[in-house]
Amino acid sequence: MHDVKQNHFLTLLTNFIYLNPNQNILPKNKAFMILSKSKEREIILHKIATVLNKKQIENYEFIVLNPAVKTNTKNIIFTKNHVPLAEVEQKMKDAEILIDLIRDNQTGLSFRVFEAMALHKKLITNNKTIKDYDFYNPNNIFVIDNDFNDISNDFLNNNYKNLPEEIYQKYTIDHWLKTVFEV
Repeated sequence: MHDVKQNHFLTLLTNFIYLNPNQNILPKNKAFMILSKSKEREIILHKIATVLNKKQIENYEFIVLNPAVKTNTKNIIFTKNHVPLAEVEQKMKDAEILIDLIRDNQTGLSFRVFEAMALHKKLITNNKTIKDYDFYNPNNIFVIDNDFNDISNDFLNNNYKNLPEEIYQKYTIDHWLKTVFEV
């Protein structure tokens, strides 16, 4: 987004929603996250787990593939095995909140943001630039920094608020294709 603001000849084109919209499946779990080896993100994920545990929220699942740091934190699963995409999608559908932790110096949006939109899930992220997008709603997206020590009870307890249809459509693969191919 920063590049587009500085170079007016560029057009902002983010990733896109590739999943079919959620069919209003009632979540079984509070939160879900899967990530691959990344020390800085694993430390933040551990902090999120600690906050959830302090709030006596136990129905969450975090999976770390090939971890850089192993902790004895309840509900963080360490594995070296590949997790099939279908299993990951089901775990996302089963969760109320998805976690999106960006790497140092990353500012763009990951696909997790678009998965959350498609599945009508709330999102906890450390990507501060997300506040600059038209889909940002503090009811749906809780932005943390690396030194956070709490997650708002209001955020944890409030229901997801649907996006206006025109904003949702702006981030679909159909819109992306029309923009790229100018059709």
